[in-house]
Amino acid sequence: MKQTEFIALSACTMALTALGIDIMLPALSALREHFGFPRDSTATAKVISFFFMGQVAQIIFGVLSDRFGRLSILRVGFPLYITGGIIAAFAPSLGIMLAARFVAGMGASAVFMATIAGVRDRFAGDQMARIMSLIFTIFLFTPVIAPFLGLAILSVASWQWVFLTPPIFAVIVFLWSLRLKESLPPDRRNTLNWINISRLAGKVISNRTFLRYTTITTILFTALSSYVASSEHIVGEIYG
Repeated sequence: MKQTEFIALSACTMALTALGIDIMLPALSALREHFGFPRDSTATAKVISFFFMGQVAQIIFGVLSDRFGRLSILRVGFPLYITGGIIAAFAPSLGIMLAARFVAGMGASAVFMATIAGVRDRFAGDQMARIMSLIFTIFLFTPVIAPFLGLAILSVASWQWVFLTPPIFAVIVFLWSLRLKESLPPDRRNTLNWINISRLAGKVISNRTFLRYTTITTILFTALSSYVASSEHIVGEIYG
């Protein structure tokens, strides 16, 4: 696979996370009506929040990818994302929908993490920084476009099709990803040894630079997720 195609594919796989969140925003009012919640209810915002919660699984998938390779995690992540998205679209209750969204969030975290790890495997130094910057630049268009796409779908179809759009896109990206080759050869993989995992985790946690940037990123991401989860209700219902 050529570098240009790899960058485009990586941007698309990472875009699944943003697409799975932002495309839903215009559909939350229809979701409240479908489940019989009052207009001022914030219960459907959990549909966004539970997807974010699934992102915590990146820690688990990171360890597993170091043992089984990046492609193995991609092969797990895509089915989780697709299955969770389809179940959420046809869920008979909000509880089942939230569980499905959590599963989809786990799938997105697996795909996202494996993509970043794949870039680190293939490139290093300034070249890796340039490629990651380019991938993220393309990726950042998704949160801008996704709400308008969701609104366009709602104008011609039901809210279920808004929920089905990310899984459909994921199927296309998954088929495309079959062209990828494994970037972590067996001789570079770690064993699932808890002593080794604890040692590496301790080394990372004891790094002050890591802790500083991680804390800042966590605070910013928490604020962003809170805004995204509540923005539809504020803009759509309070300000009309």
